Amino acid sequence: MALLTTCRASDLSSDSAQAFRSTDISPVEVTRRDGESLLLIRKSEYDRHHAVVAIAADLIAIALAPDDPPRESRLQARFPWLALLDVEDQRCFTTEIVSTLRECATAHDFEPFLVELHEWQQTAAAVAAGYTAPADLEWLERPNPVAGIE
Repeated sequence: MALLTTCRASDLSSDSAQAFRSTDISPVEVTRRDGESLLLIRKSEYDRHHAVVAIAADLIAIALAPDDPPRESRLQARFPWLALLDVEDQRCFTTEIVSTLRECATAHDFEPFLVELHEWQQTAAAVAAGYTAPADLEWLERPNPVAGIE
């Protein structure tokens, strides 16, 4: 999360446009004389934060569950698209996503976690659409002409 900008509640009422523009740079803490400070953030930032917390809670529950069935199988309940990946990729996803979440929690920046999760989901979609990795393609040693095509 970016550095916090601060403004007084009276500043917010006299120049709200400036406070709103400031949220494009960082969250804005609105201090009040008569109560606890408020935090003004963009809704998209709040939604991302809420999504990360929900996914993190699910991953913690999965990680702490008994080892039967395997963690990859338990993750499929939360991420059904994992079934599209082969077993090796499912294991790789499990290791990478937990590691990325741990690193992001340490840095208090969850954007890399959401990017990693999205990339894995897109990989599963590509596999479902028939993507074949270049290493798995069979290349012809020499051209094989097709009759009737000029």
